[in-house]
Amino acid sequence: MLNNAIHPNTKAMLQAWRRMGLDGSELASGPPAQEFPGLLGRLFVLTCQPDGSAAFRVSGAKLPILLGRDMTNAAFEELWTGPDRAVAAAIVRAIVLESSPAMIRARAETAFGDGTELEITLAPLARGPKTTARVLGLYQSIRVAHPQPRPLVSHRINAVVMPEPKRPRERLKLVSAHA
Repeated sequence: MLNNAIHPNTKAMLQAWRRMGLDGSELASGPPAQEFPGLLGRLFVLTCQPDGSAAFRVSGAKLPILLGRDMTNAAFEELWTGPDRAVAAAIVRAIVLESSPAMIRARAETAFGDGTELEITLAPLARGPKTTARVLGLYQSIRVAHPQPRPLVSHRINAVVMPEPKRPRERLKLVSAHA
């Protein structure tokens, strides 16, 4: 599903998620995080509320620099503008429901109109029966179009790779009766 990720950090995050066994596979070892410079500073965790909203619980050191503020307790939907807020919230709900990762490709811009292309990858974390759902995320710049680091204030979704369904879907059955 997400094999078409562009950035090596995105691929590394998804491989690590699979190695954690959260996709139902066996635990496995992999390359250390040191092989992916900048990865840890771009990771974040969302806490999902029963009403469908999601808030940043923790974030790496790079996110406050990129976004111009500490995102702890900020709503994930606040990143997005216009109708993309509802789309982002629906994606997070789908990830939790399907227990499968998804990716948002987006463009983020500064107040001056310069910006970057992003991959925001989201994957569900394990949870107990009475705990709140959490989602691991990676905020990865792909192509930076602004030369100086200025806070990214506007995010627009370009494409979405939705989570794979965990349940088999009902198949159409054809029944014919011959007289």
